Amino acid sequence: GYKVLPKKVTILSTGEEIKCELVNQSLRFHNLPKEAPDKICGVTVLKMEFDDVPQYARASHYPQINYGSNLE
Repeated sequence: GYKVLPKKVTILSTGEEIKCELVNQSLRFHNLPKEAPDKICGVTVLKMEFDDVPQYARASHYPQINYGSNLE
């Protein structure tokens, strides 16, 4: 789970900025296009820019693999 919100998120192929919020260590993206910009592969790559190295907690919502702890 992410602990820090990216300062900027864009679609790599178009440069279109995507709004993002941090909810319970998960990134929630808004204003995504209805169709993938890549008409051939249907794959969209998001570019996330952070002020510093992103902080995260591995498997934060899975207490069964964190010795019973939920790392929220």
